[in-house]
Amino acid sequence: MKIKTIVLFKIIMFFCFSVNSQNSEFRDYEGQKNKFTSTTKSNNAFNTGRDFYNSGDFKNAIFHFTVTIEEDNKQNYLSTDAFINRASAYTQLGDYNNAIIDYTSVVENEKDKSYLIVAYVGRGGIYGFQEEFDLAINDFNFALGLNPYDIDTIYNLARLKIQKRDYLSGLKLLNQAQNEYEKQQIKNPLILSSILYMKGVSKYSLNKGDYCDDFNLALEFRESLVKEQINFIEKICNQ
Repeated sequence: MKIKTIVLFKIIMFFCFSVNSQNSEFRDYEGQKNKFTSTTKSNNAFNTGRDFYNSGDFKNAIFHFTVTIEEDNKQNYLSTDAFINRASAYTQLGDYNNAIIDYTSVVENEKDKSYLIVAYVGRGGIYGFQEEFDLAINDFNFALGLNPYDIDTIYNLARLKIQKRDYLSGLKLLNQAQNEYEKQQIKNPLILSSILYMKGVSKYSLNKGDYCDDFNLALEFRESLVKEQINFIEKICNQ
């Protein structure tokens, strides 16, 4: 089938286009649940873990995020940010089982919608990579229920539909993602090129004659595409 010749999925492509930001300051909410850290020790460990993560040292990042989680647990605090960041570090190392455990900790205990969306999308992305498509789609649908206008979620759900060869549903979601991109006036070449490329994939797989229109628009942001995608577009669209 045509679709087999197209470069579709890499694990990193399932995750959010924008990284969830952690406040680096220690904040005392006078007895209220602290979203970030519970003590100076746990806060310092988190910031050190984040520095290691940003430098690509994911093992040391995991070590320090774990210190934060253990310290916060002593204070009966939920280490939402540390769980999410540790899950991301585990994912970078290919330790998907532990990443799922951390995302699940957030899903089962957090109430903040923005954090839940990150956790559902992160966990769903891993399920998708492992070809557990039904579990992945469930997670993305939960995330979409929390925010039906979230472009990350719409786009990733579309990718899963396409990987299941439900190209019509995928294309509908991609059109929705592109509409939201324009409506929200987002300026991010990675997001737009990804949406356009996948629209081209959907149309190509459905034998719709205008697939090169989307592929060629995606090529305007070629710095956001991988080499295999560019080569494929140039081959079938005679660029």
